[in-house]
Amino acid sequence: MDNNISYEEFENCIKFYLDCDDDQINKDTNLLKDLGIDSLSMFSVMLKVERKFNLKGKVKVNKKLYGATMGDMYNEIIRQLKND
Repeated sequence: MDNNISYEEFENCIKFYLDCDDDQINKDTNLLKDLGIDSLSMFSVMLKVERKFNLKGKVKVNKKLYGATMGDMYNEIIRQLKND
């Protein structure tokens, strides 16, 4: 897949890997408070996103993502892909 990932594709990927219902995740969902994704879990989630969208080595977990929302996470991934 190319680097044009829609938010919906990204959200569906996260829902699948976290086994969440549709109403549990949206752009305002906080990764830590709402989903319990801590720093260790963040690496696991990002690896799954990399595999799903064939982004190996293109996206890095950084401190901007800890305690961020789903929308923040998506925007940071897109930002990194544009700078790649």
